[in-house]
Amino acid sequence: MLGAPRVGVTRGLLGWSLMPKNLRRYNGRGDLHFVTFSCYRRLPLLRTIRARNLFVRALGAIHERYKFLLVGYVVMPDHVHLLISESGLILLVREV
Repeated sequence: MLGAPRVGVTRGLLGWSLMPKNLRRYNGRGDLHFVTFSCYRRLPLLRTIRARNLFVRALGAIHERYKFLLVGYVVMPDHVHLLISESGLILLVREV
């Protein structure tokens, strides 16, 4: 991206890339957030219909509890994509 600040990428114990350091994080503006996360070691833990349904039910319960807008989601065998709003009840983005 033109004009984007350069950020460093840290490495985990086994050489995997972790989240980049020094990212600018914005919260509380009512923006949508594109969230992606992987299963443990990118294992295809969500490959069965049963596992995917369990995830979707859990996502529904979290959606009800925290009252965020769930615009869309994609459940893949080894990762998930979410497009969600901030809830006002919790901070979505925080340093790990």
